[in-house]
Amino acid sequence: MIHNFQELVILVDRCEAQIAEIKSEINYYVWKSDFKRVVDLEAKEILIQKRIQDYIQEYKTKVKNEHLEFKIYGSMLEELEKLYPNKKQVYERNYFLR
Repeated sequence: MIHNFQELVILVDRCEAQIAEIKSEINYYVWKSDFKRVVDLEAKEILIQKRIQDYIQEYKTKVKNEHLEFKIYGSMLEELEKLYPNKKQVYERNYFLR
């Protein structure tokens, strides 16, 4: 469970680092023409993006009832949500990339 906004930011940063690492691996395997591995890594990247969205939603539901905390971090939370599109948009983006 995420207790405060700083924990949310730390979790999102860790996930972003994992995504950056996966993207560099994808570039390497594209260069090596190992497309089976590329597809596996892209699936892993999508799962990490979904995890970020789940973290954001979990924190959003937590602070919904805490008026003061929502007032303080509400705008920052909205910005985080804009950075990470909802699941439907992620599916559509990946569908059009194929």
